[in-house]
Amino acid sequence: MTGFGADLIIIDDLMKAADASFPEARAKAQRYVDETLLTRLNDKASGAVVAIQQRLHEDDVSAHLTAKGGYSHLDLPAIAMRDEIISLTHGRVHARRIGQVLNPERESMAVLEGLRQDLGSRVFETQYQQNPTPADGDVIRWDRIQFYDEDPIDFLVVEGRRKLSRVVISWDCADSTAPTADYSVGTVWGYDTSCWRLLDLIRVRLGYADLLARVRAERNRWRADRVLVEKASVGPAILDMLSQDTRCISEPRHHAPWCIRQVITPRVGKAERYSTASEPLYSGRAKLPRDAPWLPDLRKEMMGFPNSLHDDQVDSLSQFLNWMVGVGSRQLLDARRDHSRRAA
Repeated sequence: MTGFGADLIIIDDLMKAADASFPEARAKAQRYVDETLLTRLNDKASGAVVAIQQRLHEDDVSAHLTAKGGYSHLDLPAIAMRDEIISLTHGRVHARRIGQVLNPERESMAVLEGLRQDLGSRVFETQYQQNPTPADGDVIRWDRIQFYDEDPIDFLVVEGRRKLSRVVISWDCADSTAPTADYSVGTVWGYDTSCWRLLDLIRVRLGYADLLARVRAERNRWRADRVLVEKASVGPAILDMLSQDTRCISEPRHHAPWCIRQVITPRVGKAERYSTASEPLYSGRAKLPRDAPWLPDLRKEMMGFPNSLHDDQVDSLSQFLNWMVGVGSRQLLDARRDHSRRAA
């Protein structure tokens, strides 16, 4: 591209589908667009850029350009997902109804459904539906997850948490406040003698000091019996401070002798941990709320994994679920063990 200028730049499938799951490959493609292609426009005010591609990831080139602003997005799934009217030239329009096939002479509904079966949900959704986040997912299926109907906050406020015999908070920690950085995520789980329920989800971008304060605040708010923290990023530093709180050698206002801090050291990769987390959700040993303000974002990330822009909620959730089926959870629920709680 060096030495050439253009009035119109057309980008046609800049990234290979196989590369889309790698952050470094996505970043490389985005840098190429920003630092090379877009600088080649002869007139930055009147020059035009057209990008043609299938959606491969929530953070692909299409998403990158759309986030810049000033671009119009024409989305043409093979099977219409909503009723819409698309503007054409010279005042013309093209109307689509939900469920209508884009080009039935070339690919009928029967052909498309056959492709869905052959390719699998994720590949079909990206290549044919322009949706990098499948509705049901192909690692964990949303339609097989068990839900509960009560308001999650009721388990905190009713009789001072007496509806719950145990509470565990699972933290996936990061240390950055940058707008594009990973989040720190804490998932709050309560056991009511029948199953573990996801009661709350905290998703924040904070530096170490503020994150430690938030971890302590949520521990005290829920009077958590145990806090799980992965031994990564700022996790070791937070684990050390929580240990001091448990042993009452930190500042008195932070003492929490009722709460055990648990070091989590993953032995397998994220994908394997997430996959094995499905059984408790399918069997009902762990349940999600049917309605919560943070549930749509959680669902989007769960169904999009591993192609989601972020995976911090998935990490916190799978961390708890994998701990839940192990020895630590059985010990915590053993009625013979003393797990007295004190008010914070």
